[in-house]
Formats: sequence, C-alpha cells, structure tokens
Amino acid sequence: MLLSTADLGLALNGDWGYLSISLMWGIGSLMWLWHARRYITKARRQKSSELSSLTECRALTYSLYLRPFAEDDRLAETDPLVRGRRSLPYGRLLGFADFAGAEDSWEEQIVGLFRPCGEVIAVGRPDMRLALPGAKRFLLPRGDWQGPVSVGMERARLVLLAAGIGEHTGSARGTLWEFTEAVRLLPPSRLLLLVCGEPEDYRCFCEAAAATFEETSERLSGDDGTRLSMPVMPRHPVSDKAEWGHPLRGVVQFDDTWTGHFIAFDPAAEKGGARRRKRAVVRHQIEPFIARLESRLPGEARSAGTFRHADVAYTLLTYALSFGFAGWTVAHTQAPYAATVLAIAALSSVFLGEVRTAISTERERVRRDIEVHPPPSAPAAG
Repeated sequence: MLLSTADLGLALNGDWGYLSISLMWGIGSLMWLWHARRYITKARRQKSSELSSLTECRALTYSLYLRPFAEDDRLAETDPLVRGRRSLPYGRLLGFADFAGAEDSWEEQIVGLFRPCGEVIAVGRPDMRLALPGAKRFLLPRGDWQGPVSVGMERARLVLLAAGIGEHTGSARGTLWEFTEAVRLLPPSRLLLLVCGEPEDYRCFCEAAAATFEETSERLSGDDGTRLSMPVMPRHPVSDKAEWGHPLRGVVQFDDTWTGHFIAFDPAAEKGGARRRKRAVVRHQIEPFIARLESRLPGEARSAGTFRHADVAYTLLTYALSFGFAGWTVAHTQAPYAATVLAIAALSSVFLGEVRTAISTERERVRRDIEVHPPPSAPAAG
C-alpha cells in the first residue's frame, strides 16, 4: 500500500508512467489481503479445549453457549458471506475508522457482547483438536453427553442458545434437545435465544422445536409432575431484505409464563454508513439490553479492571516516535514533493487509526473484565 502511494505521488509529479505501477501495487495488495483474510480464523485457533469439565467453574458465574455444530464454520468466519457479498475494512487500513476487533469472527463478536454477564463457555466438538476463537470450550464424553450438558445448564448463570438451524435440521437434533431441556430445568429469565441468521432460519428453528416438543411431551415434565409445553415463540419482526451490520440480529427473551418476546437489533434505526451503523447498534441497542438482562440474573457482576492510562500512554508514545521518525525520514529524502506529501498523509492517517484503536481496545478490555459474585447459596466448583 505504501509503495502504491509513493508511485502515485511520482505520477502526480509528472512521471505518468508510474501510474500503472501504482495501480499494480494497489490491486496486488488488496488481492493479497482478501486471500490472506480467509485463513485468519484458522491461524487464530486456540490450543485444544481449555476446560475438561464445567464443574471447574463455580455455579452461577458463567454463561453456557449452545449451538448446532454445523453452524460453527459460518460463525467462525470474519464477516462471513451474507447474501452473496463479502466486505473488507479497507478504510481501517488508512486509519479512517477504528479497527479494534476488525478481524474478530462472528462468534467472538457475539461472545464478547455477553462477557459482562460472566465467562462464556461452549461445548466443544469431540473430534476438534483446535478450538475456534471465541468462547472457551469443554469436551463432552462420546457416550452420555446429555448428562453433562444438563448439569452445565443448571449451574449456568445464563444459557445462550442459537435459534437458527438453517439447512442443518438433521444435525441439529442435539440443539433442539438442549432447548427442551433448558425449558425443563431453568427459569425463563436464565434462557436467551440468539437469532444470528436470516428470518427463514429462525422460522425453521421454531417449527423444528415445536415438533420436538410434541414428540417428547410425555417425558418433558417438571419436578412437580406437570407436563411442559412449548414456549410461545414470537414471529421474526424484520424482513428478509433488511441490511444487517452485526451478526446478532435479535434475541428472544421469555417472561415468567414462557411467552417469548423478540427484541430486534435494527441497524436502519442508526445513522451513517454500514460500519458506523454496526458500531451504533452495539452501543445504542445491544449493550443497553444486556445491561437490563444482567439485572435479571442471579448473583452480581462487578467490574474487575480499570482503564490503564499509563499503558495506553506508553503505547501511544511508541507509535508517535515510530511514525514521527518515519515521517521525518520521508520528508528528508529526495523524493518529489507530491510523493512526499502523499506518504506523510498516509503515515499520519495510519497513526491516527492506531491511536483510536489503542484507546478503543483498552475500553473494551475494561468492559469485559468482569468478576461474577454468585448468590450465597450457589455451590462451589467441584
């Protein structure tokens, strides 16, 4: 990108032969970035599972994230394909926008939102050696996997279940069982359905869940012997044609009678471009909802970190010295004036982007650095 900028400066200085070279460098760098970005998720996978059992976590201090395993590949991508389009944050390369978390997968983005409610733990695939970035994983036994999941639900402060099975109806029977089990074991306040796909995916989930409840209604009974019925599932209020900027399209929250209420996160209500609307949806819609959700959960989540001003100042000073030296070097070369101006402008823009990113990253770390204090009656780990 810098070579492209330098050659563009030479072309503007009158040597137009460099214009084709500038285009070659620019197109080549963007193509390389596009190709490399496909492998970012694979390169960032964690070493195996971090937990051998959920009993390592104290009860009512973590959130349990459940989803069809077939959805992992889609949610593990960075800005995965949506209706035939991919997007790359080219503006962030030149500092036009804050690029903190620009390469976070959809799962990382979703998990990060609910981190203020406690550590987010997910069931790992038994055959997966490297866990996907996002929630911490724990492995299930190959035989009786339903028992550990039931125990994990009862001990969880919050159960997050992806309400979308798409074309994976056959492979999502485990997720449908988890939904019925959560309804049987948990109070409505501790179950939240995450809508991350298209409205059609959510409709398929509701239909499959209703069929599962009907098939197993005889054995789905509470401790008092009463038969459980299918919760009242609301309709998806948004059109298929809506433009989405964030992977979390909405959530379904249940009241005390197991009547679901769909809370949609609508980017159309925000102003600006697609990237700005995405950040605005998180700040103005999703985070306030999670703050209200926190008040319904057992125990208390408290911030355990503070903004590290000294560390951020040291990082910014390092950037200032590095970019300042680079700018001074460019200014004292024998390059044409136009090339020098473009190079310094590019360096200044990237520097501003680094400053914004460093501050934003530290603020996000403080938001997610949470300790959950369970109610006194909660059992300890073990």
